[in-house]
Amino acid sequence: LKGLQAYFDTGTEGLFLPFMALVDFSGHRLIAMSRLPINKDTLVFGSSDGGEVVHDKCPALKTKLQQASRLLNLSDHIAGCYRNRSFITPTACDVEGHLGRDGNFYLVDFARVMPPEISPTPNAAGEHEDGLRTDLYFRLRSEFVKDYHLKLCSDAGSSLMPEGPERQQANREVKEATRHLHEKVIPTFAEELPFLLNFTSGSDPTAFPTDVPNQSANKNIFGVDSCFRLTEMVHSRGINARHLGRLVQALSKSLDSHLTSSHGNSSSRPP
Repeated sequence: LKGLQAYFDTGTEGLFLPFMALVDFSGHRLIAMSRLPINKDTLVFGSSDGGEVVHDKCPALKTKLQQASRLLNLSDHIAGCYRNRSFITPTACDVEGHLGRDGNFYLVDFARVMPPEISPTPNAAGEHEDGLRTDLYFRLRSEFVKDYHLKLCSDAGSSLMPEGPERQQANREVKEATRHLHEKVIPTFAEELPFLLNFTSGSDPTAFPTDVPNQSANKNIFGVDSCFRLTEMVHSRGINARHLGRLVQALSKSLDSHLTSSHGNSSSRPP
């Protein structure tokens, strides 16, 4: 759904997307999607089998994807499991582009549109210690990717790029972007958060409001409502909700630093 929303937000003319909704019921999640006038014979771009066979049959659709990817800050890259059967794509290898039976261009399969998070210190297999391929579900947010100073590769950290220098460079760039998120973006937001929430010296820095009414009349120095949904603010800075633990840790360090600095200043004043 996030990948679909990212493409929808580009407003690329002539690029059609399905309706999609998440339905949560009794502990289960269902992805509901509208039926489209496509089938296996209408596939003209991308791969439907994990990069074994790739398609690049429609220059007009590829141009539209490149237009959208420029707005998303995604890089063109070589994709496919085999170099002799690879192609250049501006999105994830397994995003499927179809020329529908009605003559329109459709995109489906958006799970890997955004680049993955790659730990700066992975183990030898490029996996976390529990052995899970986290690149399949730990994706960077589109807000972060669009603001990053380099274009990033959707297929970094995966086997959907053939072995070679392009794959190594893509992995290095996304690894550095992950480091920037962890070590720069999150701590910087932690520095701003006390002002955004108007914390007082006696406030608990972990007691974040998560669902409070909008009070637009009460603005703080950042021009942000004093009462807001934390998750929305975190997402707007390109920070995933799974990093709230990192944010709390950085916030605690920031508050400790400010308190120490304030105490030092007050103790150094002449009586």
